[in-house]
Amino acid sequence: QIQDEEADAVREALIMHFGTVHRIVNECTVEYFEKYRRKVYVTPKSYLSFIESYRDVYDRKVREVEELASAINSGLFKLEQASADVEMMKVELKEKEKTLAVAQEKSAGILQDITSST
Repeated sequence: QIQDEEADAVREALIMHFGTVHRIVNECTVEYFEKYRRKVYVTPKSYLSFIESYRDVYDRKVREVEELASAINSGLFKLEQASADVEMMKVELKEKEKTLAVAQEKSAGILQDITSST
């Protein structure tokens, strides 16, 4: 619910921002006329074009963020998987160390027998 309230607040702020930008552009057309003596008109179509451009940029940025998030999540998954593999290798290493210790004892015994018989 908090997220919905925040989304509503952002939406309202965005609406106000679009209105403010439209008003500022209107004011700038007056300044442009006073400076260059050329009329520039801000039409509903230009306002809608501004909104459409904003949507395009917004959609592109959302896709970029989603791609980055996906890459990060993939990296985290691989790190977790590597951690699990390391833990499994530690267990295998302990078992192999026991086997190695037994083999070393046998080879030491055999070496002792060979040394004493020669």
